Amino acid sequence: MNLKEQEYVCALAENGTITAAAKELFISQPALSIYINNLEKSLGVRLFERVGKQFILTYAGEQYVEKAKLILQLSHELDEKLKDITGNYSGRIRIFAPCYCLLRKGISRSGSDPL
Repeated sequence: MNLKEQEYVCALAENGTITAAAKELFISQPALSIYINNLEKSLGVRLFERVGKQFILTYAGEQYVEKAKLILQLSHELDEKLKDITGNYSGRIRIFAPCYCLLRKGISRSGSDPL
């Protein structure tokens, strides 16, 4: 699952500067800056106020980060669950055993078997 948008915004919110966030994310500063600007344009709302080199969350940004952290946490939990399943650590076992009932001609009406 690709949650780059949420990861980028959360990293910038936590680090406060493009330089620190880009370093944490292993991307260039211009790439992160362009990404955040394009995201804000596509959302139609500013997530950050720029004060010098500092990026400070707006109210909309605070709401975005709150939900983005939940999304990232759920994604992590899902990844862990899938690893457990594919690693055979947990899951469901279904056992199917067909039942064959043999009717023998020699069974009397009383239910006793002459054999």
